[in-house]
Amino acid sequence: MITRKSLFLIVYTLILGMIVSMSPQLYFKKIPTIEAKTNTYNMTYVYYGKTPELIRNVDATKGTLQAISPGYLELTSDGSLSISDTLDVAFIKAMHDRSIKVIPYLGNEWNRALAEKSLQNRDALSTQIVDAIKKYNR
Repeated sequence: MITRKSLFLIVYTLILGMIVSMSPQLYFKKIPTIEAKTNTYNMTYVYYGKTPELIRNVDATKGTLQAISPGYLELTSDGSLSISDTLDVAFIKAMHDRSIKVIPYLGNEWNRALAEKSLQNRDALSTQIVDAIKKYNR
């Protein structure tokens, strides 16, 4: 007659045997590798701050940015271009030195009528934008 203790030992031995026999499969099983996606695009917008502070903030991203969009260009009431007093060629150069593209942000203060006016004048506005990029892109 099988006692409770002997049944326990039989079951325990069977389980232990299964674990031991499966161990090589568990330990030598090829583990799939996971690769990070490398074709990401990260950009940011900056509007406020002094150049040294902005550069420190960009450096804090540890090379993850590909582009930055400073608020240097604005629309005037007639829909033409105005250059912000905050434009700093040193900042643009610092970004280029870090291989970060500078894409100027064209602000319209969320004014739809102003945006529509600028689109009516789009040929002149686009020429003004190109001229500003040529002048300040260092």
